[in-house]
Amino acid sequence: MENIALILIAAEAPIGDGWIRHVAEAALASPCTPVVVALGMDVEAHRDALDGLDVVVVENPDWQEGIGTSIQAGVNGALILGCDGAILALAAAPAISAQALSRLIARYEETGLPIVASSDSSFAPVPALFSREIFSKLLALAPGQDWTSVIRAHPDQTSVVPTAGV
Repeated sequence: MENIALILIAAEAPIGDGWIRHVAEAALASPCTPVVVALGMDVEAHRDALDGLDVVVVENPDWQEGIGTSIQAGVNGALILGCDGAILALAAAPAISAQALSRLIARYEETGLPIVASSDSSFAPVPALFSREIFSKLLALAPGQDWTSVIRAHPDQTSVVPTAGV
């Protein structure tokens, strides 16, 4: 298996709800390595919520400009760490499980397609896996764009896998 990171977008996550820690723990229980957490608002409080977990924190000073800046911060972190791909997830989507993350990785390995998107999610498509060859497209996102625009622009390079209830 390749080195697939989990990038947890938590720049605007509320404090005190435990979502950041829950998704980070799910990622740590999956084959994802490393777990990169992109923080913006209330950095110190979020660091405290992650205390004791083996995660890499990247700070996004531009988080107020939009989610695209947090995606870029996380992807840059994954590049520095030499990752072959990354699963993007939101701290605001706490239903993510280690099994769902494993399912994305398995589909990626089965198909060889550079994008694997989740279905059956209230935040469609969250989470989603992108191979390193797609990182440049994620880094080119406008501040207000999320990764769905990359998925929509490359339907022939995307596999969709159900993850609801997993």
